[in-house]
Amino acid sequence: MHKELVLEDISKHTKNPTPISAQALREKFGASSDIYPDIKETLESLWKEVKEEPGIKVKVDNWTNTIKTLYGYKPDISF
Repeated sequence: MHKELVLEDISKHTKNPTPISAQALREKFGASSDIYPDIKETLESLWKEVKEEPGIKVKVDNWTNTIKTLYGYKPDISF
């Protein structure tokens, strides 16, 4: 149920995206923004719901292996 709400909300904002600077993104969503704690909590909750799904595990493994190949280390995603 929660996943559907998030996807629906995201799709409202991605139909005609307006370019935004990295600085504006940091100010609006970065670690020092007012919204950051809520976003972090929501993402952690969503991650707990899907992290054991086989398709998700494959994608995460591919992503971490790509990061290791490119940058020489495997990221820790054990939230």
